[in-house]
Amino acid sequence: MYIIHFLSSPGFKSLGWSLLHSLWQAFMLCMLTIFVLYVIRNAAARIKYIIAYSALCATGISFVFALVRQYNIQQSIAASNAVFIDVGFHKSMNIPLKENIIQQNGSSYIEHLLPFIVLIYFTGIFVFRNKVNLSIQENCFSQIKRFKKNWGEFRNTCQANGSSA
Repeated sequence: MYIIHFLSSPGFKSLGWSLLHSLWQAFMLCMLTIFVLYVIRNAAARIKYIIAYSALCATGISFVFALVRQYNIQQSIAASNAVFIDVGFHKSMNIPLKENIIQQNGSSYIEHLLPFIVLIYFTGIFVFRNKVNLSIQENCFSQIKRFKKNWGEFRNTCQANGSSA
């Protein structure tokens, strides 16, 4: 029950919309960066690095701005959806009834999929992080094995020559 409320919260919806908006924003920044790097292809590597790094930072900043904007939009939608309307009197007791009418304005098919998009996104990040960690560990172990082998050869060579290592 609580997970359903969490997944349909304005914060979670704004995160989902921000992730979707960050896709096209990052694509546009990438295309702009590729164009600028092509124009200055003969410039120093440091300048090209600064431009590429700036584009990467701009992608993160644009995501934060989209998140704040979407959060404000979702908060205003949530506030406007909770409308209490007087629907008349109860027939047997003559008591006025009020029903919570939740309007579906602004909701679309993709908005219902946002919780799943966000969950898939974070699952992908988790799997990718674990895969990167495993490859780093394998690389470290192979470096250690190579070092031990080279150290053993160096030590044997030194002992054969009569010096101590």
